[in-house]
Amino acid sequence: MNQKQKQKKEIAISTATVHENRYSIFQPTDRPVEKTFIVQAKNGTIKIAGKLGQPHKDILEFIKHNHIKYGYTKDGRLAFLIDLYQLRKLLGRKNLYNYETLNRLFEDLLKTTIEFNTESFKIKGSFLTLVTESKVEVKHSKLGTVRKLTRIEFSKLGTEIIEKDIKLFYDPTPIMKLQHGVSKALVRYVLSHRNQPNGGWKLNALLETILGNVSSETIRNAKRFLKKDAIQLRKCGVIILNNRVFLSENSEPPKPIEK
Repeated sequence: MNQKQKQKKEIAISTATVHENRYSIFQPTDRPVEKTFIVQAKNGTIKIAGKLGQPHKDILEFIKHNHIKYGYTKDGRLAFLIDLYQLRKLLGRKNLYNYETLNRLFEDLLKTTIEFNTESFKIKGSFLTLVTESKVEVKHSKLGTVRKLTRIEFSKLGTEIIEKDIKLFYDPTPIMKLQHGVSKALVRYVLSHRNQPNGGWKLNALLETILGNVSSETIRNAKRFLKKDAIQLRKCGVIILNNRVFLSENSEPPKPIEK
């Protein structure tokens, strides 16, 4: 790979993509369940078989936004070097995120299959194919202890989504700090749009899009969770006012770029 090609690929690495954020590939909860379901997408469908929720999305966004280095495998798939310690710090907020729980989330990302049958994509696979300890080491800035980085290999599907989908660039850290999965899903959906509707999004309609066909009680609970996350939602660039959802004028929403 020559230098010009490498630079082009570096520019293309985004935190997220429109398909990932706008369609319910990731269940709108921090406690997803294993199931098979079909999401209606623009000019097609997306079938998901497995267990993906907002913590899985947190991990994918961290990898793409906070990777230390990346390259390509011999068969053209993206591979990233990340610091697992930094990921555990972000996921755990006050304490390091449980190592065994994190491994289970990675297993879900390795096993869950996503089948795209849309105008933009016709491909089936998981997001990741390998999570392993690398030989590269880093030193703790204060303690001086040495730890090894982690190598993450994306699948052909995961690579194609990154390279060919409409790209979204933003810092995922404020989203990862939200307390509730529905709050994360709402922010990610809103940030997948270049502009907001006149008068903002109607909250009820937005929740129905994110949650699907659910009971009125589930909608009420979702609103309660969003209210608890109101301060952090503002830090993500989203304001909920009078049952309307707005992009904050004080934030810089991501700028989608056409593929």
